[in-house]
Amino acid sequence: QVINIGTGTEVSIGGLAATILEVMGRSDLPILHDEQRVRPEGSEVQRLCAETGKALHTLGWCPQHTLREGLELTIEWVRENLEKYRVETYVI
Repeated sequence: QVINIGTGTEVSIGGLAATILEVMGRSDLPILHDEQRVRPEGSEVQRLCAETGKALHTLGWCPQHTLREGLELTIEWVRENLEKYRVETYVI
């Protein structure tokens, strides 16, 4: 079975980037936008949102945190565990 896990609310990539910068205290940084990567008009999918009803019904699961809370917890964890990352190296 495929079961979607999410908050049940949609967020744009730009909105996600802005929230991450805000949580990190870096709202002063610009978010760069590449017109070639924008979904063209008439695309099959314009918006995405995880419908989590099946997760609740099948697993009894529902989100315990908002997206912002999850980002705050994740960013805090990464900051406390930087030794686990090669932050000076760009890895593909």
